[in-house]
Amino acid sequence: MSGRAGSSNLAGSSKARLDVLVEDDRAAIYGALLELVRQAECEQQDEIIALWRRKGKRAFEMEAAERNA
Repeated sequence: MSGRAGSSNLAGSSKARLDVLVEDDRAAIYGALLELVRQAECEQQDEIIALWRRKGKRAFEMEAAERNA
């Protein structure tokens, strides 16, 4: 996924799930998580984690709205 254009695909009815994208390959999922940790180990760590938190919160809210629709 590249840039912000694809980020909206992570939530809502067009949700792209990591497990589906990698065909439930546990090694690939673990590798993706390790890469996220590597990327966050920098001077902008707080900003990166805040971004993850905002995106996650937004996705949870969209999923809840879809369930309640």
